[in-house]
Amino acid sequence: MVEQRKQARGSGQRFIGPRANCESVPCLPAAAVAWVLDDPRPVPYLMVWKDSRSDGLIKAVRVAAYKEPSAWELDRTGCVEIKRTNGSRSLIPTVRRALARNGGKARFR
Repeated sequence: MVEQRKQARGSGQRFIGPRANCESVPCLPAAAVAWVLDDPRPVPYLMVWKDSRSDGLIKAVRVAAYKEPSAWELDRTGCVEIKRTNGSRSLIPTVRRALARNGGKARFR
């Protein structure tokens, strides 16, 4: 059973606290990740998100293929390492799906 945290509530039982506009959160496109993984050169890519209204920088990350032997098996096709400007890192595993015909596989489709 998962224990739920009590959230601070204001008048009318509305949530009080910091909020994020989900529409403005940077999203890493799957096609860009596939491009990084399919590149035969082991080079990192710089991906930048800009504000469409002010042309100001929202976020910049370094994306590179992460290769560690036997870390991901079965249907896993690799990982990408995301390094942020504050130095934090994340590993994102990728998965291939079977195509309808001829036993082919596709990433992110």
